Amino acid sequence: VRAVRHLERSTLYWPLTINDSVLLSASSSAKSLLSLLSEESLDDEEIKACENLVKKFLDMEVRGEPITVSNRSLRSARREDLYRLLFMELDSMLCRYALVSDGHAQVLTYLRRFRPPEPLSSQPTGLNFLDNIRLQQLDSDSQQHQLSVTEPVSKRSRVASGAAAPPPAPVRSNQSVQDWYEDRSSPLIIDARGHLLGRLAAVVAKTLLLGQRVVVVRCEGINISGSFFRNKTRYHEFLRKRLNTKPSRGPIISIFWRTVRGMLPHKLARGAEALDRLKVFEGIPSPYDKAKRQVVPSALKCLRLKTRRKFCVLGRLSHEVGWKYQGVIGTLERRRKVKSAHFHKRQVRDRQLRAKATEKVKDRVAKYQKIIESYGHK
Repeated sequence: VRAVRHLERSTLYWPLTINDSVLLSASSSAKSLLSLLSEESLDDEEIKACENLVKKFLDMEVRGEPITVSNRSLRSARREDLYRLLFMELDSMLCRYALVSDGHAQVLTYLRRFRPPEPLSSQPTGLNFLDNIRLQQLDSDSQQHQLSVTEPVSKRSRVASGAAAPPPAPVRSNQSVQDWYEDRSSPLIIDARGHLLGRLAAVVAKTLLLGQRVVVVRCEGINISGSFFRNKTRYHEFLRKRLNTKPSRGPIISIFWRTVRGMLPHKLARGAEALDRLKVFEGIPSPYDKAKRQVVPSALKCLRLKTRRKFCVLGRLSHEVGWKYQGVIGTLERRRKVKSAHFHKRQVRDRQLRAKATEKVKDRVAKYQKIIESYGHK
């Protein structure tokens, strides 16, 4: 009886014939998706249902929700690796059925619109179940299906024999899930000057848990409520006058980073991953000095602290307890502000010249401007 059940489970959702499959061990949503995809053909309603279930898994990955699996060997894997393997198995299964079914090909196109196949070098390694065999097989299946659409049979045979083939280019889309992935991939740059330490750290910690990468610059300008003497005394109590044995406790970025760490479950997998998405800097280094920077209104001192209340600056506090680069950061910031002022003047001059040129040719392009505005443009 056990052998019969094993055979049924191994052949029901062909080509997923491995007991450690994430799709076969996942929740009821994955099983309902598998029951739909195991049909020989799909009608319009079934295609829509499959796309909704795929979108549900994409939304779960964006929100960082865990995957409930019944197999114990999969529970020790990282969450991002489980999602990656789940979409790889789904892609491999759709590749097999898409060769004979247009409905499965449509679902495969929808999946690859948001999750294009990844090259083998970027796949997860070190899990506790037949990684290399599964990854090579799944990668070969996806490449073979891609070549079956655009290339002759001779190249398909070369891919099946182990020759490398480039992965298909990702397809851009205007749908909301794709926008979430793009927003998550681009970092959010926050100018920390004039923000309260705890309030800013709370907002940054919540943003990190949502999957967004965050870069915090000018940490030396962070404010702490309370007088300077009071905060210096509290920090010395924390150090217990042992700064020479642990110099990393002195820098500003370590103070802010440690504050954010205290608001994250950093000993769990999702907290450690969230902390890896954070970067903190003193001053504004080169990649970010030309990028647009944001502020957090709910953490600004001028909006959240009463004017008569005392406060201190994190840069001065760190300088008093062992930070040695206050002068260096100040010099670099003065140079950056001079360059920024020149850039701003040049931008203002260019805008004025462009406005004058537009005004000069306004009469000549009036009839063309009306046609452009009729289509909703300005």
